[in-house]
Amino acid sequence: MTSRIEEARARKSSGKYNCAQAVACSYASLTGLDEESLRNATNAYGTGMGNLEGTCGALVGAGAVIGLATGDRIKAMQAMKRIMGRFGERNSTVVCRPPWTRRSTCSAASSAPMPPSRLPAG
Repeated sequence: MTSRIEEARARKSSGKYNCAQAVACSYASLTGLDEESLRNATNAYGTGMGNLEGTCGALVGAGAVIGLATGDRIKAMQAMKRIMGRFGERNSTVVCRPPWTRRSTCSAASSAPMPPSRLPAG
């Protein structure tokens, strides 16, 4: 069985999903929303928050999943803080880096979300 991380990586690599979409759609079953709704909701978060090289889209996608999965603002914020900390440690930043400053493939979609078993109970 393919892990959700591998699924997110494959979606991003297909060129049909931005990082936020790849992460959110790979975790759709945790949210109560269908994949198309999540994909549409995360349309604008490619190449770092609105295509402006801001917060990494994979983190935005993870945040959307966490908020929907927990249904609790405080728990979601705490989980997102942990994820952003880990992501920053792994990638040296939480900001999307322009393609010319990073490796040829973005590792973000494979490192942003927290495994479902680690999500706070909601």
